[in-house]
Amino acid sequence: IDLIYNTHYHRSLKASPAEALGGRLSERRIGDEELARAFWVEAKRKAHVKTGIIEFPGGVLVQVPERFVGLTVVIRYSPDDPRRAELVDGDRRVPLAPYTKKDPSPVLIDAEAHGPGELQKLADSWRGVKRPNAEPGFGLPEVFTAFASLLGHSVPADVREAEEIQRFYRAHGPLAAAPFRRAVAEVEAALGRGHPLAVYLDYLARLVRRSDPSQETSQ
Repeated sequence: IDLIYNTHYHRSLKASPAEALGGRLSERRIGDEELARAFWVEAKRKAHVKTGIIEFPGGVLVQVPERFVGLTVVIRYSPDDPRRAELVDGDRRVPLAPYTKKDPSPVLIDAEAHGPGELQKLADSWRGVKRPNAEPGFGLPEVFTAFASLLGHSVPADVREAEEIQRFYRAHGPLAAAPFRRAVAEVEAALGRGHPLAVYLDYLARLVRRSDPSQETSQ
């Protein structure tokens, strides 16, 4: 607004807004939080008929109050962080808290079969064949959400990002939830936020190979 709109000539004012204001500022100032809400996205979504859950980009889940379960409702949310959302109920705005899945039952992993490291593929054996076996409640949607915090936008933002993460997951996953989240925290501490996705995936792949030596020979 300050760099473009206020400096542009306004025909009704016969001057730019900045010139018309003459450097004066309104006493009705708002904070960054209130200003950011002006750019929230508004959309219609149907709440799940039993749980009342609505899914946003990046696999983010929110749950509506009981009286809105199964209904199509108007939702406003931040495009930068879909976890910040509210339901439009007439003149009221009802904040929606992110829906948190209950912790799944612990998965018993055969440590000897999978090697000594933690950040490595989970697998089981079925009919004598070793196959990938993800931890319940932790898969690609949760991986997308973890990367969204690093990149500062919903993930995947486009087909390219989805393909890059799928290639990583196919090569190194499925991974256990707790070690993966610790690894993402280590990546953030080492590199910071805002880098291209490929930079984070490359660093994370090195952590996987360091934790699971068996993957060194498979690359």
